[in-house]
Amino acid sequence: MSDHKLDIDRDKVNSTMVKLLWIVMGVGAFTYFVSMLSQKKEILYILKNIGIFVSIYTLANLISTITFFVFKKFRIFVRYFVTTTFIMIMPLFTYVSFETNHETWVLAFPLLIIIVLQLDIGLIIYSTIMVIIINGILLYLNKEVLIKEFYNPTSEIVIRIFALILFSSISIYIVRMINKMLKSSKIHEDILAEEKEGAIKTLSAVRDLSDSLKGLQDKNNLISKRLLTASESQASSVEQIAASTEELMSSIEEISKTAVQASSEMENIVNDLQGGMTALKGSTEEMMALVKFSKIMLESIEAINEIAENTNLLALNAAIEAARAGEAGKGFAVVATEIRKLAEKSTTAAQNVGNLLKESETKIKNGSALNTKVNQIFSNISKKLETISKVFQQISFATQELDKGGKEISGGLEVINQASTENLELSKDIEIVNIQFDKETKKLNQIIKTNRKLGLDLVKKA
Repeated sequence: MSDHKLDIDRDKVNSTMVKLLWIVMGVGAFTYFVSMLSQKKEILYILKNIGIFVSIYTLANLISTITFFVFKKFRIFVRYFVTTTFIMIMPLFTYVSFETNHETWVLAFPLLIIIVLQLDIGLIIYSTIMVIIINGILLYLNKEVLIKEFYNPTSEIVIRIFALILFSSISIYIVRMINKMLKSSKIHEDILAEEKEGAIKTLSAVRDLSDSLKGLQDKNNLISKRLLTASESQASSVEQIAASTEELMSSIEEISKTAVQASSEMENIVNDLQGGMTALKGSTEEMMALVKFSKIMLESIEAINEIAENTNLLALNAAIEAARAGEAGKGFAVVATEIRKLAEKSTTAAQNVGNLLKESETKIKNGSALNTKVNQIFSNISKKLETISKVFQQISFATQELDKGGKEISGGLEVINQASTENLELSKDIEIVNIQFDKETKKLNQIIKTNRKLGLDLVKKA
């Protein structure tokens, strides 16, 4: 039971005591009225005393009630004030019933019983002292009447004091036992309250931890899905890269074969070109020889022309001389001789020209054959160049395939790089989740340790 709850109980006790004041006033007035009627007292006398009793007691009760509500926070003050009002019943009742009853001091016992309800030892001691003092004052003020009735005044006074102290001691013992039991009960209630509060806190912490763990689990599941997606994407990229690499290797092998073929064709072209160069060189030499022969033929033709001109001149001169001399044919004979010589030269020259022409024809035929061979060589070169062009087209296509494969590999590597980056980020997220999970676990362990320690402390206090 907490202090706050104890305060509420004190308020209830004080409230009950205030209510009892009014009840006791009513019971006292009724008891007095019945007692006086039994003694056949006059009604006016009875009403007068009841009026005095009720008036004074009502005033005291009103003051106590107002004090209770106004000074409610000052519980100790209210408690002592209400108790004092209760104690005042005894002298008031003694006053109104003094003529018929001299044993009103016994009212102290029910008053003390009511005061015991406060469960306050200090209040019981205060009440006992007040009752003894009031009894002493009443005995002193009424000694002429009261003491005369005592068989042994000293013994009577001692017995009263002893009875009050004994009753007070018994009340104190009972209150202590009750307080001890209440204290034990309060401690157990405190333990239960603390355990309940700790259980509520633990339950709240466990709920929070459960929500946090659920959030972490959802986050972990999301991360796992993202990891799975990234892994699938990475695996797909790896497969694509493997396929592209295989195609690339095939293209490289094809390019290698094509390059070997192109190298062989180029070697053949070089050989053919060398043959063509040799043939062209031979053709050139033949043509140069034809040029030389042509020059010789021109020289021979010029000689023939010169001979022909001279022959014509000689023939003209011979004709003139023959006409002039007549019988003088000596000159004609000389001319004839010269003509013959010229004719021989012309024949020789003609033969030379014939031979030269034949040789020129042969040379020309040889040059023609060489040219044909050169044309054939260059035709072969053209065909091989076409083959090489096709080979290089294949190489170009293969190169394009290589470029395409390279781009695919580059794209795959980029995807793998992105997947690796995402995997790294996800790994960091997982690490953060694990750290948060460790923190929440440590928090739960700390709560459990705190509750365990709190329970042990409360048990020790009990």
